[in-house]
Amino acid sequence: MNGPIILIVFISAFAIIGFVSYYFNDKNVIIRTLTKTPNKPTSSLKTNKLSKVTGKALHVKAPLIAPYTNRAYVFLSNNY
Repeated sequence: MNGPIILIVFISAFAIIGFVSYYFNDKNVIIRTLTKTPNKPTSSLKTNKLSKVTGKALHVKAPLIAPYTNRAYVFLSNNY
């Protein structure tokens, strides 16, 4: 009788630990934060604030590679 209950508790604990470690992984936390960031025009960008800018950009040399998604991107720096 205690055998199936212990097995169910062990499997449940393993599943919960697996889900929590996946959900709070550094990569997934950063991706969730960036997805919630609103799009803003470049004229309203502020220093030290997360902003998402969409559009087309041309790179001078080879583009940078994003560390988590391995996609090419262009670094934007506004010096006002």
